[in-house]
Amino acid sequence: MLRAALSRALDGLFGILEESAALEGSSLERLRHIVRRQVEVLTSELPYVTLLLRVRGNTATSAGRWPAAGSSTRR
Repeated sequence: MLRAALSRALDGLFGILEESAALEGSSLERLRHIVRRQVEVLTSELPYVTLLLRVRGNTATSAGRWPAAGSSTRR
């Protein structure tokens, strides 16, 4: 289920970058298009995005329970 949610949410977001409006025009026009389309995709795929956000923080790595690189694990 997580793989399906990840695929559905990310495929739409990465697909935006291949749209002609994201590749043509001024930098500002391209940026506006990309941001506008990201909002559209995120809202249309809201259940899948919500699932991904809820999963975030459930692992030791994403919850910040691993020491930073170079820091000592003993105190």
